[in-house]
Amino acid sequence: LAFKLRSFMLEHMHTLKLKGDWVEPAVRGISTLTDVDEGVVPRVLGLRDMRDYYETKASAFGVGNVRVPLLVLHGDDDPLIDPQDVPARSLIANPLVTLVRTAWGGHIGWGVGALPHLSTNWAEPLVLDFLAHKLNLAAAATTNNDDEDDEDWNHRQSTAAAAAVNGTGTIGSRHVRPPAQPHFAFFCSGGHPGGIEQVLRSRL
Repeated sequence: LAFKLRSFMLEHMHTLKLKGDWVEPAVRGISTLTDVDEGVVPRVLGLRDMRDYYETKASAFGVGNVRVPLLVLHGDDDPLIDPQDVPARSLIANPLVTLVRTAWGGHIGWGVGALPHLSTNWAEPLVLDFLAHKLNLAAAATTNNDDEDDEDWNHRQSTAAAAAVNGTGTIGSRHVRPPAQPHFAFFCSGGHPGGIEQVLRSRL
């Protein structure tokens, strides 16, 4: 991942160089993610160091200000972000946020089937269905029609996630093949205090 980031930065060096002559040597010296977060990103952003970067730019500090529906997905086996670092309380305290935690998924992974890198990503149809659900809710609010509420959506997707382990699940209108490993997802809409404890205490 560090080498991919280095390659990406080198491709855009003409822009990064505007920050100073120090940028190119720092980028060429990248061999770990720490090199990126300590030696490049904070300086580009005008911050002191990696600690300053993490403390001022972390999304955890801004979730309370989210004013549009937001779906947050996290796999508990993410090699970069520990489950304990997911700000579950802050996320669920905001009624516009829906948190989905899965036991497995890696870092932006969620591959399914025997060849996950060639298959539909488990999260992609979930995100599309979430967006369709929110658009339907908005349309229903203007016409006073009853429609699937957030708790119904959570239940439907939780059922689909469990069924996907057995190869029988669907997300939205798309069939979900068995994942390479079980997902065992927990869905929790924001603004429900009881849901906070469910997510924090659950063993995925």
